[in-house]
Amino acid sequence: AFGGGALQVGGANASLGRGDLHAYPAALPHKVHDITRGRRRTLVVATRRPGGAGDAYWARAADDLERLAAAHGETHAKLHWIRGEFLERTGDVKGAREAFAASYRSTPE
Repeated sequence: AFGGGALQVGGANASLGRGDLHAYPAALPHKVHDITRGRRRTLVVATRRPGGAGDAYWARAADDLERLAAAHGETHAKLHWIRGEFLERTGDVKGAREAFAASYRSTPE
């Protein structure tokens, strides 16, 4: 059990109990309020529909991952790995392989 940690989507708090599911577009402003006691566990599932309204969101996410990996990848191999997983799941197999290879190259021996 935990205290605090309410999920706010837009201007409203979602009233959720243990095991409840709340689905909303990730592009909506959202946040989790401070946890006051215990540990709050969540499961986040991101979906993508080709040609859907969320394409711009996923394009921005890809650009953000690319920028982070380029800026910090030499010292943070995990950024390349996360980018590779993202690209793999969006169907960019070639880009994913390149990101995984960059992860290996940036891993200290």
